[in-house]
Amino acid sequence: MNAMTIAVAIIDDHPSITWGFERLIETETPRMRPVGSAHDLAAGRELLRRTLPDVALLDLDLDGEHGAELIAEFADTPIRFLVLTGLRDEEMHRQAMRAGARGVLGKHERPETIVRAIGRVHAGELWLDRTSTGNLVDVLRRQAQPTPDPFASLTTRERQIVAVVLEYNGVPNKKIADVLGIGENTLRNALSTIYSKTGAANRLQLFALALRHPPKP
Repeated sequence: MNAMTIAVAIIDDHPSITWGFERLIETETPRMRPVGSAHDLAAGRELLRRTLPDVALLDLDLDGEHGAELIAEFADTPIRFLVLTGLRDEEMHRQAMRAGARGVLGKHERPETIVRAIGRVHAGELWLDRTSTGNLVDVLRRQAQPTPDPFASLTTRERQIVAVVLEYNGVPNKKIADVLGIGENTLRNALSTIYSKTGAANRLQLFALALRHPPKP
């Protein structure tokens, strides 16, 4: 098996849905492989503990149980959650993102879009459509805790990185790294330091902080 294969778990309360997504992911072998499926909260928890996948496709409504509980429960693991939902309840989407989901994807999306989203989330990026991005940024901006200047402790180079990340919000890390003239690993390490200094958990929250407190050059 290719060492870079992305292991994907599918958690949805409709067996026909999980079957379909497993078949879709199998078509991406060896780049991706399904590691199992579950149809309720308890089975999903057991599946995640047993397989520790790279990416988990997770339905928010698991026969009346809230799938976001799993996102919070596994927040300290390397698992990256991609919410796969037929619900258009923006509040549930926001709850999932606050819990730590890396993106929200509609079940109606084309197969190639779903595959692309899995790859992006695995690469450490966010996956949100324009509407979800606008709504989430607005909520994060309103709910952000008052702070004098979350960017005050950043170095000049870190401020340059933040400026490019904000300018190219939503594009892959590779593009941002190319613009900065650095490698992707260097960018990831720099972003990790920036997140630690500013209190942001990801690029979306960094964007929300910048809207509330525009960083100085």
